[in-house]
Amino acid sequence: MPSVARSRIVPKAAARPAPSAAQALLAQIRSALPSLRPSDAKVARVVLGAPDEAMSMTVAEVAGAAQVSEATVVHCCKELGFSGFQHLKFALARDRGPVSDLMHEQQRLGTGSASADVVGDVLRSTVRAVEDVSGTLDLAQFDAVVEAIVRARRIVVIGALPSLTLAEDAAYRLSTLGRAAEAPATDTAQRLACTLLDPGDLCLAISHTGATKQSFAALEAARAAGARTAAITSFAGSRLAAEVDHALIAGAAAASVRVEAMASRFAHLAVIDALYVAVVLRDEQRAQRARQVADAIHAQYQL
Repeated sequence: MPSVARSRIVPKAAARPAPSAAQALLAQIRSALPSLRPSDAKVARVVLGAPDEAMSMTVAEVAGAAQVSEATVVHCCKELGFSGFQHLKFALARDRGPVSDLMHEQQRLGTGSASADVVGDVLRSTVRAVEDVSGTLDLAQFDAVVEAIVRARRIVVIGALPSLTLAEDAAYRLSTLGRAAEAPATDTAQRLACTLLDPGDLCLAISHTGATKQSFAALEAARAAGARTAAITSFAGSRLAAEVDHALIAGAAAASVRVEAMASRFAHLAVIDALYVAVVLRDEQRAQRARQVADAIHAQYQL
């Protein structure tokens, strides 16, 4: 089995069907893009741009579309964990679905697009980004982060704008469960907070690209203090994913005319929500006591 297909699929209790194997595979290919050499990335983008068409293309046709050699097509497939292009096509076809419909709809948007088309595109791409998480999230890594949260005396959540807002949300929600969590707003404050962590504490970084340099100084300080490190990011091949103890990959969906990282924010929020629920289930009595305190405080501000 190719390496990009190793992640387990998260069971869904809702009535909405789970993403197809082909959709999950595309999500994993997107998350691997930053780790590919430029010529291989061209091949991957051809497949991502027209996955339905790619299933009927030859190696030569893909090479022509990507403007690379046929050997590069094969090399790219091997880098993604397949034995060759036929193996990749088989993986795409085994649970064939309308995997490229969303991209085609986004390409049709223009200055004359109706509001219904724009709203529909945004909602569908957001849903797709969240659904793709089941194809990229490593559940063993998820369990490890939950364990780190439960065991930590202090938790520092870091992120540069616009991920800072997600970091603040994560820290606040963990605080309502009785966890000592904070999300410093500035680079200096983040680094200072991480310097003061103890062994067994946790630094959780949130970054779409996984390449925001402001985060690495804080992570380095956390490691020097002996704390555990974890990240929520969109790309498996990013520097951030490589440097932390535990990486949660989510939200590498294509964005069309939208701000690239926008849909990924919802995917990252979904992972934060899943962590929140998992921590609650690990110690329901503590979570309930903390929630009662938080609810009492919130009630004071209600009209």
